[in-house]
Amino acid sequence: MVTEWKILVDWDRNGDFTGTYDDVTSYLLTAKWKVGSRHAYFEVSNDNKLELVLDNSDKRFSPENSSSVLNGKLLPLRTVRVQSDDGTTVRTHWQGCFFAHRTEHLCIFCT
Repeated sequence: MVTEWKILVDWDRNGDFTGTYDDVTSYLLTAKWKVGSRHAYFEVSNDNKLELVLDNSDKRFSPENSSSVLNGKLLPLRTVRVQSDDGTTVRTHWQGCFFAHRTEHLCIFCT
């Protein structure tokens, strides 16, 4: 059974991740995330962190591109979700809001 991964961004901030452009998986170049404690028996967990690099060759993720389909939506505090679906269960592995990005290749840093 093949596991399908999805990277979703709630550009409209409506909580449903079903907008036309919310699924950015096809633009994904790399993804790294960390969740909670990295060592057993730590009393305090580490910050959750997600780093995405998306292909921005068409400039759709560039805020200065006024003709982008995402014009006006490329703002901080958009919720990002990383999910997998193995055909039986959909799992959310990471969810948080992005606070910064660079646009050569879109890099999103979230906590």
